[in-house]
Amino acid sequence: MKLSTFLSCKGQFIKASFRTTQTPCKASKGVCLEKATVGTFRAGIDFAHLLCVKEGIASGERGEVQPLSWGEWEHFPYTITHNGARYYRLYPVEGGKLVVERFVDGMPATKEAWLSHQPPSAATTKPAPPCFVVREDHLVFEAE
Repeated sequence: MKLSTFLSCKGQFIKASFRTTQTPCKASKGVCLEKATVGTFRAGIDFAHLLCVKEGIASGERGEVQPLSWGEWEHFPYTITHNGARYYRLYPVEGGKLVVERFVDGMPATKEAWLSHQPPSAATTKPAPPCFVVREDHLVFEAE
C-alpha cells in the first residue's frame, strides 16, 4: 500500500502484518527474538476519540491524552517521523483476533520457548494495546 493510499483511510479497515525484534534477557545475549503480528486494523482515527480512551478518562483510570512523547506528526493521525524513520499508527479492531508468531534465531518457536529468552516480567499476559505504532520497514499491508 502506498503512503497516499494509507493517508486516504479514514477509519477504514485494513489487513496488515508487522515483524518486530525483542531484546532478550542477559542470559540469552546474542539470541535473535522476533515476533510477527497479523491482523485487521483501522487507520486514520484519532487516539483521543477511541471509546476505551474516553471511558478511561471519565472513570479516572487514565489521564487526558498528551502530545507525542517522541517524534513528530508527519500526517496527523496517520504517520509519525522520528530519527529519519516513518511510523504508522494502526488500531486493532475491537474483538478482532491478532495472530502472533514467534521466532528464535529465525526459527518458529512456541510461546514458552520464546519466553524462555525473555525476563520473567515478559510472561505477564497483557491485553492488546489500543494502538500500535509500527516502523514503516517492519510493516506489510495485505492485498486489498
